[in-house]
Amino acid sequence: MIYFPMINAPGCSGWNSINFFPPNDWENQVQDNLYLYLLYIHKGNWNSSLIQKSKKLSTIKITEDQVKSITNSENIKVFCLSSSELNSSSKKLFIPTFQSTSLPTWRAAIGIKNISNSSSYQGEIIAFKPASSFLTFAPFIQRHKDYIKNYFLFVNLESSAERRESEVVFSDIQYPNKIKTRIKVKNNFVNIIDLNKIDYENDSIPLLSCKDMAALPLFIAFNTKTNALSVEHTHPGASFVVHGQRWMAQNILKDLWFNKINSI
Repeated sequence: MIYFPMINAPGCSGWNSINFFPPNDWENQVQDNLYLYLLYIHKGNWNSSLIQKSKKLSTIKITEDQVKSITNSENIKVFCLSSSELNSSSKKLFIPTFQSTSLPTWRAAIGIKNISNSSSYQGEIIAFKPASSFLTFAPFIQRHKDYIKNYFLFVNLESSAERRESEVVFSDIQYPNKIKTRIKVKNNFVNIIDLNKIDYENDSIPLLSCKDMAALPLFIAFNTKTNALSVEHTHPGASFVVHGQRWMAQNILKDLWFNKINSI
């Protein structure tokens, strides 16, 4: 099941633009009302708040300020579409009755904005299993420490509202076993990590990994002179596999790189 996370970054606020119509006209022809819900954790449970009910081919934009008027939860806030009403509270993450699409996946514009600029990408998030691992390469760091700030968003969503922690390991692809730093991250959270504080050379490609927590990896660059923003998203290695069993290839790639990272 897909969800749409609300994100943010230092000096910025988040927004989402969500469509009540599918990205193609052959997999899902919406006939009935769709319910748009905000899902968030409160007192150890997942809670739902109805944002809008509609059968029109419409788009709704929701800002972080609007979300804050509903909940002050520090945990991740996600939106979902459902063809039926949800209960107000659940021990596990709600699984709405919703027929998504596959070519392409039903996505939302997920963005951030500051005083003068805005940036977004088309995306979604799934609920990761607690035992999942994470591995990505980060070629999106923009090099100019004087006025460009780079942030990594480790965006985790899990079904259970129970809290747990892990750590992201930072190295690079040339020397994967030379660990630059380890930073703690939380589940069901938009973990914001300042990449400018990690000592990467201009020509290095960062390697980011986590053994027991998966996440959606986002990279934010902020120009303090012009207020320009960019939002980038890296894809898993399996996304470059055209034929065969994609996720088996992903497991092989992860094993290869985790062995390199832990070779000392």
